[in-house]
Amino acid sequence: MKKTLFLSLLSLLTLFFQLFRVLAENFLAPGEFAFLRGILLLRLHHNRGIAFSLFSSSPAYLLLTLLGSFLMLGGFFLLQRKKLHPRGLFFWGALLLTAGGLSNLGERLFYGAVTDYVGFPLPLFGYLFINFADLALIAGAGVMLLSLGKEP
Repeated sequence: MKKTLFLSLLSLLTLFFQLFRVLAENFLAPGEFAFLRGILLLRLHHNRGIAFSLFSSSPAYLLLTLLGSFLMLGGFFLLQRKKLHPRGLFFWGALLLTAGGLSNLGERLFYGAVTDYVGFPLPLFGYLFINFADLALIAGAGVMLLSLGKEP
């Protein structure tokens, strides 16, 4: 039951993230849209690296980093698999983290880049562009860390 629920929700979330990618590709391609001037910017941005465009000019380092990350994450899930109960925080954190990661990985494999479309201003750096899958990754990691101290 919990595996079926996890996989069903994982599929729905991944499709949801890809729907927003398609919307961004179709509606933001010609330019940008300032939303809440100075706070949020909607603009199409293709990230060929990982977080903050790291390794965008070095595909070998990008591949090694992604492979290492997935191996570590897989090992962590194996060690914590007993916590994957639908009522637990770990389950929901793992779901968000996995859906965000699969969505971004799928984009990178099929399109060569991750489509980011929400920009937040960072003083001295310009804008940080992310997508909803990135937000799920961050939220999922945070929820999983919170669950480590609260659940048996």
